[in-house]
Amino acid sequence: MITMNLEIDQFLSSLLSFNRAISLEKGNQDYFVERGKLFKEMKNYESAFRDFSMAIDLNPRIAEIWEMRGETNVALEKFDAACFDFKFAKQLGSTKGITNFKMYCK
Repeated sequence: MITMNLEIDQFLSSLLSFNRAISLEKGNQDYFVERGKLFKEMKNYESAFRDFSMAIDLNPRIAEIWEMRGETNVALEKFDAACFDFKFAKQLGSTKGITNFKMYCK
């Protein structure tokens, strides 16, 4: 029980820190990526998807973000959207994007 409370406290503390950083610097994609990873880890996939999408809007040329959004779409069972993301990651030179594309897409 204590471990779970520590994890929740760490999650909330990290979330508050990212929220504050984003409010101060809305154009920093790294904050959206890191908060998205946090949401993904906590299985809050809708929020993770929104943050990864925001990061992509800020800079669409980073394959890793497309991969993470694709993985989030898989978790949300949005396979067509996941395939789109994996295809884009693949086009940006991502080997993980190629692997995921082969795994989930025709």
